Amino acid sequence: MPLRKLYILLFLVLVGSTVNAQKVGLVLSGGGALGYSHIGVLRALEENGIPIDYITGTSAGAMVGGMYAAGWSPEVMDSLVTDKKFQLMSFGGVEKKFDYFFRKSSEDAAWVNFKLTNRFELSKVIPTNFNNSILLDFESMAAFSGISASVKYDFDSLFVPFRCVASDIEHKKEVVFKEGHLNQAVRASMTYPGYLKPLKVNGSLMFDGGLYNNFPTDVMYSEFFPDIIIGINFTDTTSPPQEDDVISQLKSMIIDRRPSTIICENGILIEPDQPIGIFGFDKADKAIEAGYNATMAAMDDIKSLVQRRVSKIEVEEQRKLFYSKIRSVNFESIEVEGVNEKQAEYIKKALMKRDKIIDIKTLKKRYFWLVTDEKMRFIYPVATMNPKTGNYILSLQAYPEKPFAIKFGGVFSSKPINTGYVGLKYSRFGKIGMRAEGASYFGKFYGSTMVATVFDFNFKIPFSLKLEALTSRWDYFRSFTTFFEESRPSFIVENERLAGVTISTPIGRIGKLNFGYDYGQIENRYYQNDGFTPTDTSDISSLLGSVYHLDYLQSTLNRKQYASEGGSVSFKIKYFNGFENTFPGSTSFLTIPSIEIPQQMLSFRLKMMHYFKLNANLSVGLNLDASALFTENFLDNYTATIIASPNFQPTPESRTFLLSSYSTHYFASVGGELIYSFLDNAEFRGALYFFQPIYTIKPNSFNQPSYDLTNVDPVSIVSSGSLVYHSPIGPLSAGINYYALREKPLSLLVTFGYIIHNGRFLK
Repeated sequence: MPLRKLYILLFLVLVGSTVNAQKVGLVLSGGGALGYSHIGVLRALEENGIPIDYITGTSAGAMVGGMYAAGWSPEVMDSLVTDKKFQLMSFGGVEKKFDYFFRKSSEDAAWVNFKLTNRFELSKVIPTNFNNSILLDFESMAAFSGISASVKYDFDSLFVPFRCVASDIEHKKEVVFKEGHLNQAVRASMTYPGYLKPLKVNGSLMFDGGLYNNFPTDVMYSEFFPDIIIGINFTDTTSPPQEDDVISQLKSMIIDRRPSTIICENGILIEPDQPIGIFGFDKADKAIEAGYNATMAAMDDIKSLVQRRVSKIEVEEQRKLFYSKIRSVNFESIEVEGVNEKQAEYIKKALMKRDKIIDIKTLKKRYFWLVTDEKMRFIYPVATMNPKTGNYILSLQAYPEKPFAIKFGGVFSSKPINTGYVGLKYSRFGKIGMRAEGASYFGKFYGSTMVATVFDFNFKIPFSLKLEALTSRWDYFRSFTTFFEESRPSFIVENERLAGVTISTPIGRIGKLNFGYDYGQIENRYYQNDGFTPTDTSDISSLLGSVYHLDYLQSTLNRKQYASEGGSVSFKIKYFNGFENTFPGSTSFLTIPSIEIPQQMLSFRLKMMHYFKLNANLSVGLNLDASALFTENFLDNYTATIIASPNFQPTPESRTFLLSSYSTHYFASVGGELIYSFLDNAEFRGALYFFQPIYTIKPNSFNQPSYDLTNVDPVSIVSSGSLVYHSPIGPLSAGINYYALREKPLSLLVTFGYIIHNGRFLK
């Protein structure tokens, strides 16, 4: 062979071996929602055959880099982060199918809720995070646990060798994760202060890696020493803070602002630029596109630097081989840290029940049943494979909720219905859960005090036992707006006192069944005509006895007042057995008291509503309300009978009226609402309800009640139109209401807060 040809052959061999040995490292910076740009970068590199041999990342870069290192393709990641479930996860939501109604507390008028430790430490009132990471943490554990186990918890053995950076704020240093649980490492790296709750890893509290190293090229160089580094950083992360932009100030304080450099002679820096806020997770598609376009713009430079190529087909074959080694995740036992033995037993019983082995699907249902318990503040899951059995041990970092809570709220109104609200709660759990609570509404129109104790039992069929005492007052027809008392008598004053016990059990995800017994008294003071004077004395009627009740309740409504999504059902059966006492006043037609008259009542009440979302801005709601009350005897007089009858109250304002035309034993109603959202938190609501009384109760000349069996009252309407703004603490509304059967049918009402009351004895 000629010497010249030999030199050429040797040169080609040397060049070929150099090209084949060429290693490429990818550095992914933090950047919040703009970090989704990394997915577009990966897609562009794969499409052009650019190999990726190592990855380091911080925060959002750790999340995307971790998914790629786990074998996920850019296309899979794209479909994942633009999916509604991932959007829900990013904003701290829970999938509807795991949002258990049984775990929710009764609705109240609270605006704010402060939680306190046993020592009432004010420094711990402010939460460390404003985003619920329950769904994110569980899905990450489910997705990465099998992968971590398959590589024996060594990040060098992942689909692509991987490192991510978190911040140890106690020792003020960065921490580089190179082994362990992939989901835990990524979660630690992306724990943005105030957004996600920090994690303890190996005894140290971890925060977002961007605090000390937002662009870990030095980690890439020291850990892997590649021939070429491709770095992706965002101009957004280096923008200066603005004097009137709190988010930019926070970013400036917590994100490492050192200049972005590539610690390698052969390096390329890509800087996708897209005006997406740090929490703009709903704009993932725009971020991905920005990353793809920025990478394609630099592709000629990348190809000139990276001579080696790996086809997409080859990469997919490598993925299939990598995933063929991963086994399904099934759990054989649970370990719990951060709680005492009895609390740990409560948690284990809720998750494992009597099963020896459970799969990930079964665990998820029970897990979300547990974490939606208001006695649990935070749980973080890690799954470790038992090499002897191939099954997994679930390790939980559990944090009980702070035991004390205090709530404030109520309603301020343009009408005399102003009401304040204060609620107190103490909760704990051991083998069983317990909470004690008290609440007080105070105002001239409405006042109520409630105390209750609830015990929760995590048996195979879970149930709760509630002991409750309640006293309430409704004071109608006062004409002033302050909280202070006035001597002018009211037209009707309702007083209720009761004590009872209720057993509740869940019915599916969205329902619960209550069975209870109450013993109490209703005492109503009233005048039998509206021409009374301050010198007149009121009638007093009372009902004393027992109520047995069976209730089915369900709800998926998105708000406790002015809902626009979801639905609810309330079906209640009540049986009263007791005595009536009536003492006539000066406006009564009869002057002889009625003492201990036996009374029995059986009532049925069905309420249903459902909201249908027609498009992004428009929703329609449908409503049904029907009532039937069977009684052998009317009460002593017409007014007493009407006060004790079921009321039709479809709007918030109507809950503050007691109108005889909308009170009867039998009625049915259907209605509809049209809701147009013209801003994120503002909407116009229009409602129309058709009310049909059946067997209307009429008074005779002596104000004695009877059914009008000869005539059926025509259908009447109740309608309303209002503007509602949903502030962070409560709704502000202004509207016009129309009641066809009212003497003055039109009314104007402006309110801030919630018109919500405690439960009733009979109604």
